[in-house]
Amino acid sequence: MGFDLIPGFGAFTTAGGLLTGSESDGTQLLAGGADFLPSGNWPGDGAAMAPNDASAPNGATDAIGLVGDGGNNRHILYQRVNVNTAFTFSVYAKEGTIRYLQMVASDTATAFCYVDLQTGTVTDSGVSGSVTLVSVDVEAAANGFYKISMNMTDSSASNTYFQFCLSDRSTNAAPLVFGSPQFITTNRLYLWRPKVTSN
Repeated sequence: MGFDLIPGFGAFTTAGGLLTGSESDGTQLLAGGADFLPSGNWPGDGAAMAPNDASAPNGATDAIGLVGDGGNNRHILYQRVNVNTAFTFSVYAKEGTIRYLQMVASDTATAFCYVDLQTGTVTDSGVSGSVTLVSVDVEAAANGFYKISMNMTDSSASNTYFQFCLSDRSTNAAPLVFGSPQFITTNRLYLWRPKVTSN
């Protein structure tokens, strides 16, 4: 199935200062809340979670590392959530030894984005099926993080997979495994405060 690419999504810097995670985004739908632990809430495929791996935007050392397993595969963490027709998928992310993060929301329809964690810009995004990707927002946060928010509507949304994926590229280019980059890596990036909220 092909994807419709969405140009022109970019970075937005918070006028009031760097985000620290204190903002309210609405009712959290993810198991475990805004914490990646316990790790059983976020199974890995070609990747593992390194707890307490970096200093988060609020100063606590509780950002996780998303670490590749060294196989020639996709490298993801995921959680499946029942959502309504309008929802937001967000996370704080920081470059480690991996520069690009892919975020995916997928059920019978799919939306994705790629973000350059070095520059805080969206480098690619797209959809297939009934989902509409309303916007991808990137906001500067403390300690070198960016807050990334995918705002979506989908008339057929129900039990949706939300995925964080390591990427060695800035666009949705082959080779891919189930729509996510396939490559060999033991490198990592950092994630904190995941959220899925109904709009």
